[in-house]
Amino acid sequence: MIIEIPLILKIGEELEFKLHRRELGEWTWRTDHLGQLHQHSTFLSEPISTSVMQKKSGNHKALLNEKGRAASAILELLRGELSTNEISARISNSFPDLFPDDQYAKRFVMRLIDCLRDPLTCRLLLFLAFIHVGSISRWR
Repeated sequence: MIIEIPLILKIGEELEFKLHRRELGEWTWRTDHLGQLHQHSTFLSEPISTSVMQKKSGNHKALLNEKGRAASAILELLRGELSTNEISARISNSFPDLFPDDQYAKRFVMRLIDCLRDPLTCRLLLFLAFIHVGSISRWR
């Protein structure tokens, strides 16, 4: 169970914790510590933090990370004028911290192109990337 705001308890203090789960539904849990109530829940049985929910809001102002900027640069180069090897070399040079060599960049380029060709492949790649967040190995 995720409790977003860390609770600091002293010996003798009480923490009330209530857990509820509908038979085929989501989990909800509530903590009460010194009168401060915090409610949490899951979506599809996965805990979701407030920050994740805020990012899914229609009011969120998204900003590309380095991998997103690389993908955007690749999309700009997909005009039928450059080979995938040429695009990979440019991306590797433009994003050296993201791609240690042209082969890493080429895998990234090819997977992005695969995503554009086949949405199912793209969903699978995004899922695999989500599982290995923070690891460049997902592009190997």
